Amino acid sequence: MPVVQLITNIKKDLFPKDFSVNLSSTVHKSLKWPDEKYINVHILSDQDIIRGGDGDTPCATLQVSVCRIGKDVEKNRQIINTLMEFVSTNLSIPKDRIACILHDLPDELVGLPNGGLVSDIPK
Repeated sequence: MPVVQLITNIKKDLFPKDFSVNLSSTVHKSLKWPDEKYINVHILSDQDIIRGGDGDTPCATLQVSVCRIGKDVEKNRQIINTLMEFVSTNLSIPKDRIACILHDLPDELVGLPNGGLVSDIPK
């Protein structure tokens, strides 16, 4: 059950119309997640963010929390690059003004809609 949080100092009215839906789709594809209906996207726009001592230039932090992301460096690099490219292209934020953080959540701490845990699902 991936949870994606985008925090940015860009105002919501400057976002493309289907930004959240398209971000969800991009996360789904880049993570190769089995079902997009479990992906949660949360956008925090118009935030007070300082990056490199500069709060006037557009910037963003993208946090992706997901079970079983793993420690495959190349796979994680591809995921981060794909998501940063999406945010950079769609919000006109230079890549050096975007931070992307992957959080590997323990299976036993993430609930499923049926009341079970991700740890209940065979790997």
